[in-house]
Amino acid sequence: MHGSGLGWWMTAVCVVVMVPISAIGQMHESNPAAAKALEEIIKAHRAPSGIDIETRLQVGAGDGEQEAFESDVVARWIIGPDRAVRGEFGGYTIQTGNGKITALHEAREGLFYSDEDGESPYYAVQQRFIDLPWPVLALAIGEDDPNDVAMQLHTRSPWLQPTAVRERVVDDRTVGELELQSDYEDMVLNFDPTTFHLISAEIRIHSGPFVKDDVELIYRYSFTTRSLEGDVAPKIALDLNGRQRADSLAAIARPSQPKGGGRSAPKADAGQPAPALSLPGYEGGTISLEKLKGRMVVVDFWATWCGPCRQALPELAQLARWANDNRIPLDVIAVNTSEQSKTLESRKKRIAEFMKTRKDQLKGLKVALDLDGAVARSWGISGLPTTVVLDADGNIVSRMSGFRPGEGERLKKQLLDIFEGGDEPKKREKSAL
Repeated sequence: MHGSGLGWWMTAVCVVVMVPISAIGQMHESNPAAAKALEEIIKAHRAPSGIDIETRLQVGAGDGEQEAFESDVVARWIIGPDRAVRGEFGGYTIQTGNGKITALHEAREGLFYSDEDGESPYYAVQQRFIDLPWPVLALAIGEDDPNDVAMQLHTRSPWLQPTAVRERVVDDRTVGELELQSDYEDMVLNFDPTTFHLISAEIRIHSGPFVKDDVELIYRYSFTTRSLEGDVAPKIALDLNGRQRADSLAAIARPSQPKGGGRSAPKADAGQPAPALSLPGYEGGTISLEKLKGRMVVVDFWATWCGPCRQALPELAQLARWANDNRIPLDVIAVNTSEQSKTLESRKKRIAEFMKTRKDQLKGLKVALDLDGAVARSWGISGLPTTVVLDADGNIVSRMSGFRPGEGERLKKQLLDIFEGGDEPKKREKSAL
C-alpha cells in the first residue's frame, strides 16, 4: 500500500534526525500519569502477537484564520516482536529486525538495499530518510523510556513531553486523550483505553526553528489497527530472490540516469577540495581551515537539538584527545549550525547552556559557530550530524550523515590509514585556532 504526494517532506538518504536534549528550556516537565499512559501505548504497539496498522496523514499549514491541507498520504506498518517491522510508504518497502534495515523500491524491481542497524533500528530508519513523519515508528522501534519515545514521535516536534491524560466520550465511545507539549508544539494522541491502540493524532507546530513567524504547521493522522494471528515473521519478511544488492538507498529509487550527462556531483563530495571555512569560535577568535594546511581535519556539523549529534560529539572529542596524545596532526572542528539563535551573543549563550554539563566530555573539540547556515549550505549539508574527513592537503576523503555508536573507532582507523598509508602529512606544531 503506497501513498502518493510525499513531495517536499520525505526524500531518501541523509536524514536530519531531530531528537532533543532535556537541558533546553522549551521542554515541559513530564507528567507521571501521562508518561504511564504513553508507556501502555508503547507496549500495545510492541505486542508479541503482532499488529497491522494503516496510517493516513494530512499535512497542512495555517495562519490563525485559514488552514490548507494536502491530500492523504498512506503508510502501512506490520509490527512484530523484537522491533521487527515492515513499512510501506512512498514507493518504499522497508524491514527492520535481526540487526539490519532492508529496503526495496517500486522503481527498481531488481535491486535491494541492506545495512546494519547499529543496534538502533529507529535511528537506522530515520538516518536514511528526511523528515519521516510517522509516529508509529517511535512506538514500534523507538527507545524504551516513554519520555524518550515522546521526543521521537515526530521529527519536527523534537521537544515533546507527555503532560496530561484524560478520557472523553465521542459518539457514545470512550476515548483516551494523551496530550504532549513543549513551548514550540502541541500533540494529542487519541487512543482506545482498552487496547491502547491509536485512533487519531494531531500535531501543531506553532513556533521554533521549523516554522516561519505567524505560520502553524499541522499534521493530522488517522489509524486503523488490527491484531494479527499466527506467525508474524512471514508477513514482515521481504522477498529478495532475484535482486542484487545496491550500494546506497538512493540507488534503488533511481529508475535510470537522466539524459544528457547524468547527475551532477554533490557539493563537498569525496575527492574534491573542501569549501572554505572561516567562522567565529565559541571560545573566541576565528576557526579557519586555511590555518590548518598540512594537518588532517574532521569537520562535524551539528545542532543542540539533534539527538544523534549529542551522541556523536563525545566520541569526536575523544578522537581529538587521542590524536593529541599520540602526536597525530589532526584537528576536530564541531560546526554548530541550524539553530534558532542567529547572533553571536545568543548563539554562545545557547552553546554554553548545552555544554554546561558536558564540559569534560567535549574537551578537545574546537567549536565553530555557523550563525546564518551559509557554511553548511556551501558544504552541501542536508542532514545532521554530517561528519567530513579532510586529508592534510585539504581534500575531502569521506563524508557521513547520521551517527552510529562506535563511529569514533571507525574514524580512528580511517585517519590512521590516511596518516600512515600514504605520504605523511607535513608535521606542524600544534596550532591554536
